Amino acid sequence: MYKILTFLAFVFVLMSCQNNKETTVQYDKTLVINYYLRSDNSDFVTAEAYIRYKNDTILPNIESVTIEGESMLKSAYENNKMWRFRADQNIKAKNYEFVVKEAGQKPVKVKLAPKPIGKYTIKEGVISKSKGFTLTWQGSPVNKTETFVLLITDVNNQSMSLNRIGETAESGMFIDPVQLSFFAPGKANFYLIRRSVADFPQEGYLRQNAEIEFYSDEITIEIVE
Repeated sequence: MYKILTFLAFVFVLMSCQNNKETTVQYDKTLVINYYLRSDNSDFVTAEAYIRYKNDTILPNIESVTIEGESMLKSAYENNKMWRFRADQNIKAKNYEFVVKEAGQKPVKVKLAPKPIGKYTIKEGVISKSKGFTLTWQGSPVNKTETFVLLITDVNNQSMSLNRIGETAESGMFIDPVQLSFFAPGKANFYLIRRSVADFPQEGYLRQNAEIEFYSDEITIEIVE
């Protein structure tokens, strides 16, 4: 009987060790920073930075984040899984510098450069549901890391976005009529968003990426059959 109890105790200890081994979590202290920058033809910008450890529920000790020297408001985000820093204000700059200060670490600095959209036109003067239309703009062509978004709101207040992902040969593109069947004829509001993403090379414990959006001015255009 004693031998049987000893054997069962040994099995219990062995299983406990195995369970402990299986439930051990390896935490990853890689610091992940996701930046977001929105700007337009005014000086007003919206800037955000989302900061967390890659595989750890403990929030990093971030002392401050600034954009062009201006402080960003700090708040916990997604049930305290990450920090969010945000600024909505007038900042005039060509390149916007974010500075992240983590306690005990060297400040992290990143510059983001929006690609402005200048004057743009509908070559045909109207948006034709049966023939399509040609959009041209002042500025560089769309590259392979960018998305060009056309947002149209028709006379019935129906809105839809038309996305062009990837390169254009020049600063213009043709919109096929098959994409325009949704819209009602009449006056429509129209504006553009130029969206780009950037993944920065990982440096030690740091991993960063960014999304940059530039919003054009809005125009009024006629939609015809």
